[in-house]
This record gives sequence, structure tokens and C-alpha cells, in this order.
Amino acid sequence: MRIDAELAALRGDDASQRNAERAMANAKRRWLSTPAVARLRQEFAVFDGGSDLAECEELAATMGQLARACALYSGLLDETLPALRRYPWAHLPFRHQRSGPVSVIQLLAGERAELSVVLRDAAAKGGSKQAACTTAGFIDVMRHEIVLRGQASGRMVERGTVGGAMRESPCELAPGAILAIEGRDHSRIIDQISQPLVSLRLVRKYANPLPTCEYRLADGAKVHQASGDASESGREMAMAVLRAMGRSDAAPYFVQHIRSGHDHARWQALRECLALDTATGFAELQRLVADPSDTLTAHAGAMRAQLLEVHPQLAELPSRAEVREPEPCPA
Repeated sequence: MRIDAELAALRGDDASQRNAERAMANAKRRWLSTPAVARLRQEFAVFDGGSDLAECEELAATMGQLARACALYSGLLDETLPALRRYPWAHLPFRHQRSGPVSVIQLLAGERAELSVVLRDAAAKGGSKQAACTTAGFIDVMRHEIVLRGQASGRMVERGTVGGAMRESPCELAPGAILAIEGRDHSRIIDQISQPLVSLRLVRKYANPLPTCEYRLADGAKVHQASGDASESGREMAMAVLRAMGRSDAAPYFVQHIRSGHDHARWQALRECLALDTATGFAELQRLVADPSDTLTAHAGAMRAQLLEVHPQLAELPSRAEVREPEPCPA
């Protein structure tokens, strides 16, 4: 493996690394402490707490006026670029990520809200024209975005009736273009990027977000669904791990999540419980079938019929009242 000479030198020079980190941290501190950014941070905290954007004058102006948005971004560059020129290998002191042609730098973050700079660079995929989109994703968030630099074209997509085609309208993205979306009925697709697109994006998650869904554009059919709640996704992952470990003592934890939460998360908990502890899982399935007020009754009935057809011995399992409750899971 080839190691660049400058990187090799850094590996043996802790002082240089510390100097670079200190320079970038100071640049971030100076930017955050400027009067304009300090006011913005105060209003961002109010917005994060649930207030309407219109109630946050400074934040609303930044997301609605190109000059204000560019001033915020330029101030960040003015502080960080000199440090990066001096220390080219320095680490940017903001949370950041890159996925394909999209790069994100998170400037501010709260419990539910985030303010980020987003770069969409078609060159990362070897061309300006994006692959033709046949689906659109809909996320249950409040989202405001203003374009700072670049040029692109795309489509705004609105969900139609269930099983119906999506409604689409063309949109041009240039400096000053503004996007405002609330809820998961609208989405945006970028079809072609003429110049790398830089935008300032403000998002806020709802307290109890609906699942994120992906629909086929041609007919509106749902092709994918995922939890819109990060904590819910974490619980699903935990259940998958416990099931893979064979932790039957975790069955009460699974039952707890079968009985509460969003339907898709409850259904996944039921599936995991059936795989982990068939007796407990099947008893919960029977309970769902017997409760006509439960929104999962019909699906549970269909699953029970399928399981009994393939595994008729399940009918011999004891009823819920006869199933001994295991001890709480230490995990």
C-alpha cells in the first residue's frame, strides 16, 4: 500500500496533528460566536423546540433570502479555509458525511432539527445526468431548503391516491430557489445537474414520525417502507440481534413491542418473536386475530392461516393463558 509522504510525516508528528485540530476548533468557535450566528443559534433552539419557522425571524430570513443564506455560508468559509490552507489534512470539526454524489456538513443540530450545507456533485457519478428515477421517497419531516450555488433540473412529486400514479411538475434549481415541504405527501427528484449544487437545508423531525415510504412513480405502488423514528429502528435492530443470539429470555421485550407502537414496527416485532420463541409468538398472533379492534387483525388472520397450512402442529400449542411468562431479559 502506498502511503503519501505528507501523511507518513503526520503519523510521526503528534504536535502537527494537535495544531491542526486546534486551528480548526478555533475556526469553528469564531464562526459560532459571531453575532449573526449567535442569534441564529438562539432561534434554531426555539425552532428545535417546536415553534413555527415564522416565529424565528433570523432563521426564517436565512432560509428565505439568498443574500442572508450566502452570508452564513461565506462566514463559515472565511473562518475555516485559512486553517485548511495551512493544514490541508485537518479534520473538519463538524459532523459530515458523503454518500455517492451527495455530501453533507451539519452546522447545527438539536434533538429534532438540523441545519446543514448539502453538495450534490454529479461528477462523482461520472456525468451530469442522473440515472432515470422510477421511484420516489417520502419522508415525514418538515424541510426547508435554499439553493446557494449551482444549477440543476428536477421534478416535484406529489403522492396521489393509493395505487394511483404520482403527480409530477418540473422544477428548476438555481441560486435563490426555495423548497418547503411539510409531511410525507411531497418529494423532489433531481434529474440533471449542470453545475454542482450547493444548498442550505433545514429539517425538523416530527415527534412521532410516520414511516418513510418509497413508491413507484408509474402506478403509486409502495416498494419499500422503513421506520421514520431512529429509536424505533434501533429497537428493531436490537430484536434482530437478540433473535439471532437465540435469547428466548427476551420474549417479554418482544411482546411489549408487539402490543404498542406503529403497526409496521409491531408487525416486525411479531415476526421476530415467532422466530425466537414460537410458542410466545404464536400466542400473540392468536391474540391479534381474536381482537377485532386491532388494526393488525386481518394481517394476523392471514398469517395464522398460512402458518397452520405449512405447520399444522402449531394448532397444538398452548393458549396464551397456559404459556409461562419467562423472566425479564437481562439484556
